[in-house]
Amino acid sequence: MTYRKIRITWLGLALAVAACAGTFTRVPLPPVTSGEERAAGAAAGVLTLEQAERFMHENFYRVVYDEEAHSSGESRDEFVSRMFASETISPTVLTSITPTQLVSLSQRLNAADSYQVSQAVARYQAPLRQRLGRVGGRIAAAAGRSDLVFVLDATQGMNAGAFAGFNSRQIAVGPQIVLFTGTEDELAAVLGHEVAHITHGHTRAWRFRHFSSAPSSSRAWQPWRLRTQPTANRAAIA
Repeated sequence: MTYRKIRITWLGLALAVAACAGTFTRVPLPPVTSGEERAAGAAAGVLTLEQAERFMHENFYRVVYDEEAHSSGESRDEFVSRMFASETISPTVLTSITPTQLVSLSQRLNAADSYQVSQAVARYQAPLRQRLGRVGGRIAAAAGRSDLVFVLDATQGMNAGAFAGFNSRQIAVGPQIVLFTGTEDELAAVLGHEVAHITHGHTRAWRFRHFSSAPSSSRAWQPWRLRTQPTANRAAIA
């Protein structure tokens, strides 16, 4: 290879690196020992599926109480007990219905019933969206990123993910994450984790690494990790 070709190749590489400036984060991952992992697991404890379901079930009514600012004189616990005793369908079922599942249901129901189901899903998901938007707005403001958008996405389930992209600003959060975080501080920890993926360039790095190898039909934005797989964003659990 001649000197001219070497120089052109080097300049091309330099330009490519310059064009990708800021794509990869320089923030190191904190070291975690196996002992620390075991201690964290022991501190978190273990819930059975039934216990987890009941916790999310009751927490739905706590969120409703908090977000709708009840002024009936009932305490929070009294409201939760009354709603739990009088319900006819589990709120965790309605809050978890995805748009695709709604379409499937509408094909098997008459128009009136389909409308009622879609309205019920929207009504049950509304307080979760309200809490997500309010807490997410505070996290975005603290990060100096008022452009960030937090979306309640039933397809995420017990998960959350920042969308991969060179200008990523959207974070999808599953309803179960909102319900499984017992306090606003816990939800804020999950959202802050996702915001960090964006502010530290992880979403740009993911999109850069996978763009050239992905089929053209799949090059739309995707969460930080594939939606069909669990992500590391179970911050409310781990």
